Amino acid sequence: MADAQFAFVGTVTGVSAEVLPWTTDPENPDRTDDPAATPWVSFEVDRWYTVDWGSNFAAWMPDRSVEVGSRVAVGGDAHYATVGDFSGQSGSVEFCVAVVASDALTSWDAFFGGSVVAGSGRPEGEPDPATVVALEQARQEWAAAAPDSYSFVVSGWDRDTVLFCGRSNSVRVVVIDGAPTEAIGTDDGCRADPDAIATVDEVFARAIELAGATSFDFSVDPQGPEPIAFDASDRSVESSMRVIDVSENTAPAVVGWDDVTRSAQQHRQTWTSSPLDHVLRIRTGGGERSRFDVDAVIVDGVVVELVVNDEPADPQSARSVWEPVTVEDVFELIGELEGQGNVVAVFDPATGAPIDLSFDPSPSGIDDELKLSVDVTPL
Repeated sequence: MADAQFAFVGTVTGVSAEVLPWTTDPENPDRTDDPAATPWVSFEVDRWYTVDWGSNFAAWMPDRSVEVGSRVAVGGDAHYATVGDFSGQSGSVEFCVAVVASDALTSWDAFFGGSVVAGSGRPEGEPDPATVVALEQARQEWAAAAPDSYSFVVSGWDRDTVLFCGRSNSVRVVVIDGAPTEAIGTDDGCRADPDAIATVDEVFARAIELAGATSFDFSVDPQGPEPIAFDASDRSVESSMRVIDVSENTAPAVVGWDDVTRSAQQHRQTWTSSPLDHVLRIRTGGGERSRFDVDAVIVDGVVVELVVNDEPADPQSARSVWEPVTVEDVFELIGELEGQGNVVAVFDPATGAPIDLSFDPSPSGIDDELKLSVDVTPL
């Protein structure tokens, strides 16, 4: 049990040998080529001793003999599996025992500290009242300060719920006159139903709902650009959500290289036709390429002050296509990556500046993603 990654009590609902046999693997001599000896067994789970993966679970059970309808306690190694028409969390069974009529598993209860009801989705503990008060107060402050029209980015992960769309783990939502009108995945440009994406208020509500988790951390800034972020985890729940980049800019996102290139050309003309002295902030995050933060003061088109990653920098030597220090450099970066993979962009309709950019030149690869947030403040 010391090595168990999953352990539960459940009833066998199906035993199927209609799967591909294990391939010969010299490092795993116990695996057999006979699919009948390594059945794919499905369960209706009553309770979990480890992480709750829901009321239904499936596992490989090599050299184990179980029948449909039998109740057993099962433990082993957890992993994500795709077999036949099944795709989800699963496991390979290392041990199982018959459950006696009283369901007394004294040694398991003692070792794991008891069990949790399968599929409850409820935190194991009760929340600290002070935490609930702080979250509720921040929620009310947000509601009082929120503009009628704005945009925000919501990101996160939930073990039991698909939060977003496509390959994206974050979505930019545009709200007009209090109603969500657009939800675009910031990673791949997928389009989600705006009404199906959590609002800022709903993220606050979810944090309050999960505040009783064994591990719960949160931060709030109800009148700032990052009003709410939380992490909650225990055996029953695992959820992390964050709202960032709240802005009164409601410009729609532009998706795909054809539209982004065309839009960049148009907005570049707007930017260059109305030069202004400004303070520029460029932030990166969420991508795998180099991370850099830029703070610049630009007067008459010349960078007169520059700080990169909190260190003073020379405007000439610091500039490169991958680390832009001006809005013009950002446009050059768009041109450098043109046509490569996925792109999502948002432009400021007033100044023309690209204010949010997400590049994924090789969608099937890693370590090439780049995200930029650009803020232009006139002097």
